[in-house]
Amino acid sequence: LHSHFRKPKKEEEYVQIAPEVPGGEPRYVKAPKVLSEYDKCKLECKRKRDEANRKENIAALREQLAALEAEEAATQKSGGAAEKVANDAEPICEENHRNSVNT
Repeated sequence: LHSHFRKPKKEEEYVQIAPEVPGGEPRYVKAPKVLSEYDKCKLECKRKRDEANRKENIAALREQLAALEAEEAATQKSGGAAEKVANDAEPICEENHRNSVNT
């Protein structure tokens, strides 16, 4: 039905290899793909672009890690105060919960 929309399969080239034993059947294997200068240049550019993107990603991740570590250190320094506030908030929540359940 949709066969006219499919890309035609590339014809694969096969190379004949001499038989392993005298008098045996020759084998046929796929020929190695020969890259044109354009394809080589394209692959080289892609490799360089990927390497640059990788370096940028690593730098961004290191910055994020440093920011999160600084935030964690600040949280630990003021950890006692933060825990006190959290503990004070708990009874209020429980009291509100009890009031809403009783009504």
